[in-house]
Formats: sequence, structure tokens, C-alpha cells
Amino acid sequence: MLRGIMHEMNILVTVAVIAGLYVSIFLVAEKVFMQDED
Repeated sequence: MLRGIMHEMNILVTVAVIAGLYVSIFLVAEKVFMQDED
């Protein structure tokens, strides 16, 4: 039971980290493109 919960938590943490990386990359890219337009 405990192992199953830990495994699910690890998957959630991994998904959250990957999502955070994609969001940060998107925000940085958006800032760069905005600067280029200026």
C-alpha cells in the first residue's frame, strides 16, 4: 500500500517538474520574442 502511494507521488512530482520546466521555457521564449519585436 505504502509503496503504491509513494510510486504515484513520484509520478505526480515528475509530471509537475516537467510541466514547470515547459512553462518556464515558454515564458522565457515569449520574453525573448517580445524583445525581438521591439
